[in-house]
Amino acid sequence: MPLTGARLLVAATLFFQTVIPSPILNDDQRVLGTNTFATPQTAQQPSRKLNGKFLHITDFHPDEFYKPHSSTAEGVACHRKEGSAGTYGAETTDCDSPLALVDATLDWIRAHVKDDIDFVVWTGDTARHDSDEKLPRNSGHVLGTNRQVAQKIIDTFSDNGQLDIPVIPTFGNNDFLPHNIFYPGPNKWLKAYSEIWHRFIPEEQRHSFAFGGWFESRLSRTSSPSSV
Repeated sequence: MPLTGARLLVAATLFFQTVIPSPILNDDQRVLGTNTFATPQTAQQPSRKLNGKFLHITDFHPDEFYKPHSSTAEGVACHRKEGSAGTYGAETTDCDSPLALVDATLDWIRAHVKDDIDFVVWTGDTARHDSDEKLPRNSGHVLGTNRQVAQKIIDTFSDNGQLDIPVIPTFGNNDFLPHNIFYPGPNKWLKAYSEIWHRFIPEEQRHSFAFGGWFESRLSRTSSPSSV
């Protein structure tokens, strides 16, 4: 797959309305404890020029088990056997994305897009589909690829360890188990993502995020906060 095809990954506009934050049900609920992270502020730098543009990243579906030149047959998912799976993916098949495609896409964004946008909306689906019965998904797989890609996104949009622009993450329907079902918080998924996304969620809001999955972020010095 040509590298230019990687741009398609950041152009999709698929949202999952089944993923909603839980309301506060009663006073008996307790906020899960989260670690305190000494991290740089994610707010936009005062000297940065606003461009009136943003980037939407969605549906990477990275597959840590993807193997180039493996079979694209249904149920094999580019994990084994011999076949036509390419280095950067196997379009028109049921295979998910190799990490090489994720890296190439984010490298291209850093080189050609990063300095021309004001913020990033990252709408998830950062885990593979459950397409291979011999390699069923588990929480380690789902959180592992989310953690990997979160760090790659930090590296893409930061210099000297500090984010240059705000990144607003949210869930896709494959970012938790069971697939398509998100139970009211506090729960283990919100606790895990409060750690994975700690560079994107304002520090003072991490407890409320671990409680119900919501936070807000100011996209520029002059804008109103954006709620997620």
